Amino acid sequence: MTVAELADRIDSRELTEWAAFERVEGPIGQERADGHAGIVASIVANSNRKKGRRAFEPNDFIPDWEKLGIKEEETISLDPTAQREAMFRALGGKGKMEDAPRAQLLDAKGNPIPPSTPADGAN
Repeated sequence: MTVAELADRIDSRELTEWAAFERVEGPIGQERADGHAGIVASIVANSNRKKGRRAFEPNDFIPDWEKLGIKEEETISLDPTAQREAMFRALGGKGKMEDAPRAQLLDAKGNPIPPSTPADGAN
């Protein structure tokens, strides 16, 4: 939403109230969702990190959308392909996600884990 659109919808008093609410309650909207996702991702990463390695923090998993030049509309798109592409770029990916090398899962000993397939052959 542009500043002009915002000004057409709410007055300065209401905008001030929302700003005060956010200062007391913390971020609202996508910023808060990114924070929640960062917390979960850091917990998972820390439970799987090797001894002696630096502990991960939630901010290690929260993209800086503005710094990366990614528009908010791209991050809230309902199109799953657009969402994946935006996240790929936000995490430093170059070009198209489909051209990027695929991650390889490893077991506890560092051996590659083959992709799983359903036992009944169903997708």
